[in-house]
Amino acid sequence: MPPRVIKRRKPTVVGSTNMEICRTRQYFMPPTWTYGRRANTLERMEYAEDAAERAQNVYYPFKNKKEWDLGKFLMENMTQTQIATYLKLERTREMKLGPVFQSANKLRDHIKSLPGGPKWNLEELVLDGYPTKAPIRLLYRDGLEAICHLFGNPVFAHHMHFDGIHDRVKQGGGWQKEYSEFCSANNFEALHKVYLKQGIGGTIVGVILASDKTHVTTGTGGLQMHPVFLTISNIFSDMRQKATLHAWLFRVLHKRVGYRHFASGVTHVNQMTGQEHRDIQRTLVAVIAGKVSGSFLKTIHAIINFIYIAQYPCHTESTISAMKDALRKFHDNKHHILEVGARSGRKGVIEHFNIPKLELLQHFQRAVKHLGSLLQYTADVSEHLFITHSKHVFKGINHWALWDEECVHILDRQEKMRLFNLYTLLRDSDLSLLNEAIVGEDSCITNVLINSHPEAAWFLRAFPEDQIRGPQLQRNLFATSVKSEFWL
Repeated sequence: MPPRVIKRRKPTVVGSTNMEICRTRQYFMPPTWTYGRRANTLERMEYAEDAAERAQNVYYPFKNKKEWDLGKFLMENMTQTQIATYLKLERTREMKLGPVFQSANKLRDHIKSLPGGPKWNLEELVLDGYPTKAPIRLLYRDGLEAICHLFGNPVFAHHMHFDGIHDRVKQGGGWQKEYSEFCSANNFEALHKVYLKQGIGGTIVGVILASDKTHVTTGTGGLQMHPVFLTISNIFSDMRQKATLHAWLFRVLHKRVGYRHFASGVTHVNQMTGQEHRDIQRTLVAVIAGKVSGSFLKTIHAIINFIYIAQYPCHTESTISAMKDALRKFHDNKHHILEVGARSGRKGVIEHFNIPKLELLQHFQRAVKHLGSLLQYTADVSEHLFITHSKHVFKGINHWALWDEECVHILDRQEKMRLFNLYTLLRDSDLSLLNEAIVGEDSCITNVLINSHPEAAWFLRAFPEDQIRGPQLQRNLFATSVKSEFWL
């Protein structure tokens, strides 16, 4: 069945004075069904146990915004012992704070009572034939509840896909299919056809998981976490890749300007982060040029070129073909690296390229067509979450006996405070909990925030731009040349 066509005005090709058709978008037909409306994540907070009290005082159980701000600050920046010491100060007692601040434990319990996301569960696992020194403790959230929580988060209301899309781009003298989000991939289309035959008109929700073993102690203890993070592919990929937007269920970093200088070389490094790999890739070809043979340089250039092409946010048959050619050039010339003994390990020269990860590169072309752009599945965000949601959280525990449960309690309180802070800001400013689109506002800051940080766009409704504090916002003027925002 042909997809539904949505016609928009003709776009202008970047750098051209002629009005031309450069990209089209078609939605799958029939469109997904609507089964009525359900309360979103923030609206459900109004049905919590303390809803009646919160109808009179939006900051309940705190007396007002000042007390909520103080409580939030204490919980985010102090340990329980430090909070207890602060509350005992004579100066603090003179402030005549509400009953929430009677003690550090009282404050923590009230934060715990705030409405939040899916509840945590605990199970102890015993595996036959696999004895362990201590029970295997599994702390988890129901997967479906987590998906519903993310799907119903109004922060992403205008940054989600609900239908499959067919994007076409004019490239190389002809029209080519464009692969970007999961909803543009072949697997999504195949699922759509299956559900169509079965008479199912619901929205397809792609689930993305990330997991790894993480050491939370250094030197002693030997404690490890095996966190699993979950997100959904319906959220725009550029939103999922921002850890500060909490599009993965379970702070803003300034970008470093310039290139890193490895003064002591790189061969001594046992384990590298993704950022260090990228730092090397940026300068490797230029650094070795003139020091190695042309054939050697050609090999390195080919694999670097492959890596960069593979990270395109959008792919067509032309870019997939270019990626394939770059990988072929690497394999055709990699023997030049072996001939000079440049591949070596702890035991000396290695005379082969039998590396499992090289085999993985052969599947990138197929993965792009089946799953969409590879960039949306980058591990950068999950690696960041392993630090912020595991190692940093572990530093805040007080009791080692039940350290895993205490880590979960900390994460739970952080999530509740984040949701409650957004809820109170919106309610106290008489703003809708539905994330209504901001239309007709010409402010550059507003437009940038809507496209890069949708939660902050709500804040603009509550506060004038001249009251916003933080890093200066910058527009990426090169983004529109990569993917046009205009559709036919």
